[in-house]
Amino acid sequence: MTGLLRNAGEVDEAVLEIARRRWPLHKWNRYKNWDSTFLDFEGVSTILDVGCRTSHPLEIASFLKVQGRKVGVDIEATYDGWEIPDGCEFVLAPAEALPFHDATFDMVTCISVIEHGVDIPRFVKEMHRVLNPGGRFVITFDFWPGVEGALDFLDVSEMVEVIHELGCVVEPLDWSLKDRVIDDLFTVGAIRGVKRILRLTPD
Repeated sequence: MTGLLRNAGEVDEAVLEIARRRWPLHKWNRYKNWDSTFLDFEGVSTILDVGCRTSHPLEIASFLKVQGRKVGVDIEATYDGWEIPDGCEFVLAPAEALPFHDATFDMVTCISVIEHGVDIPRFVKEMHRVLNPGGRFVITFDFWPGVEGALDFLDVSEMVEVIHELGCVVEPLDWSLKDRVIDDLFTVGAIRGVKRILRLTPD
């Protein structure tokens, strides 16, 4: 199930879940551990994290010793306290123009990035392009209707529509609103899905 972070208690549950998995916790933002609970590295050997400088998937993948290529992309190269995790690459590029061949990655993650001026339809198309058939994706974002810098229902609905048009399967969505968990201003949402495997039908 994907949807919204509905209350602060879910953040506490996420921290406990990440600890149960024996994964490293996010170093400076405990809310991002909620985002991390949507990650599943089983069967993954190639990972792309879009907007990686404040993100966590590559650090977890490095900790888990995922053996394949692990790449982070961002539009800026520096951020206080951020370092490229062991065994990972860094590429300077925008989310809407990923410099990779088609069908390169088993997983694409994008954690709380798209609300920061990203052209969401273009990003989703690029994400779909670089994903392998059967590849998984996790997109999270700041959310609250009418709050500047956060997505609203229309933004999310349009994004999901593009994802469906591209032939991806998205987990059922639960968009029930409750609390403005983050600084009493907004909450966080997550979408998780799979790029459909194309099957040729006989003539």
